[in-house]
Amino acid sequence: MKNLEVCHFDLYRIADPEELEFAGVRDYLGSAAVALIEWAVNGRGFLPDPDVQIDLETVGHARRLMAVAGSQRGQELLSVLQ
Repeated sequence: MKNLEVCHFDLYRIADPEELEFAGVRDYLGSAAVALIEWAVNGRGFLPDPDVQIDLETVGHARRLMAVAGSQRGQELLSVLQ
């Protein structure tokens, strides 16, 4: 399996999407790295559309994960997980 660079961003405390420019997020978004972004809604207007959107739902004492590809790259990423 190929090495995969993964970056994680938690945007919970971001008040203005412009803060992402100062944090250097753009440097990762154009690379081959997979960027996992929590609270992406706080980066609206700065972030591109997601390749994969993942939603977590509480079901009783468990959680359900739903992943939807939004691009060809997203479909390729999800196929690796199957």
